Amino acid sequence: MMKKCNIYSRIQRKNKMFGNKQKHIANYILSNTSEVAFLTALKFGQKLNVSETTVIRFAISLGYAGFAEMQKELQDIVKNKLIQVSDIKKYTDSVGAEEDIIDNVFNSDIENIRNTCNNLSRESFNRLIDEIIKAKYIYVVGLRVPGSLAYIMGVSLQLFLNNVTVISYGVTALAEQLINIGKNDLLIGISFPIYTSRTIEIMEFAKEKGVTIASITDSIISPIADIADITLTTTTKLNPFIESFSAPMSLVNAIITAVGIRKKKKALKSLSELEYVLRKLKIYSI
Repeated sequence: MMKKCNIYSRIQRKNKMFGNKQKHIANYILSNTSEVAFLTALKFGQKLNVSETTVIRFAISLGYAGFAEMQKELQDIVKNKLIQVSDIKKYTDSVGAEEDIIDNVFNSDIENIRNTCNNLSRESFNRLIDEIIKAKYIYVVGLRVPGSLAYIMGVSLQLFLNNVTVISYGVTALAEQLINIGKNDLLIGISFPIYTSRTIEIMEFAKEKGVTIASITDSIISPIADIADITLTTTTKLNPFIESFSAPMSLVNAIITAVGIRKKKKALKSLSELEYVLRKLKIYSI
């Protein structure tokens, strides 16, 4: 049974097969989702100077029965993004005791992980693992809250790869860490709303240097996905107060595990050496 995909993942999968008109339509949808959600196929076509038939055929090429079905999904996406004050009040009214909060948050995290798994492009995932294995140097950047994900990914990859740098805050530090970046390198950017401008700037700088760019973000219309050669998307919706990073963390774990399996001999040797050093230096009390 084929797993259900949203319009963003459908466009991502078909992107390389699109002609010029299809790319034009796809880019407009990704950049103007709220507008397209309430246009007729005729009006949408007129806006882009293409025929109504071309718009309908584009929707069908993505696997929809027609434009109306694709538009219904766009409308649902727009509705989901409109978080009003009433949503916060409704949430606080619906969640009472601490036990209810625990169930609510844990179940939401489980659903986020399930949605991410169902919609994740296996092709993009495998391609990222290939790029990590063959890269001359690997740079991982994630600032503010996503910085914790970048740190865990970078430090974990360093166990079985000797060419990983985690880019951290500090103007001087950033310049020093990026000074030798170039072709045959890989930069992995991690960012979620609200996207940090510095992360975007770093990725754009690396792109200009001919670096292969990968992004881990919330959708393929995020500003870092637009820069990236490879994009992996995860669900981060939790409640009106905060975003959830359980699904992104699971994705990071999957990436680390996949690389570890590919580098099995090196991973086992590094872990054995690490255990010896920890015991020798008595880092831990047990």
